[in-house]
Amino acid sequence: MGIEITPTALHWFQRELSLGEGDALRFDVRYDDSLSIGRNPNGFSLRLTVEKPRHPGLQTVEEGITFFIEEDELWFLDGNDLRVDYDEQEDELLYEVRDPE
Repeated sequence: MGIEITPTALHWFQRELSLGEGDALRFDVRYDDSLSIGRNPNGFSLRLTVEKPRHPGLQTVEEGITFFIEEDELWFLDGNDLRVDYDEQEDELLYEVRDPE
């Protein structure tokens, strides 16, 4: 399992959330019965929160920014990787949960 942040997504986080060296961003799993970013068929989706890790189960650091998922929410990935990209034309983040390479 891993987290991949593409360069375009990293730039989006830096620009839109003013994230920089020493900041941390949590991918937080929430139940959502509406259509939302990162939603899976069971109604769960990813929410972004700027906060420091407490018990990170998975994390990566890009340009000094820590991106993480807490240990008790790893079930969302079901052993897979999380890839975060940015679609410039649609101006939206893209989340892909995929088999580990």
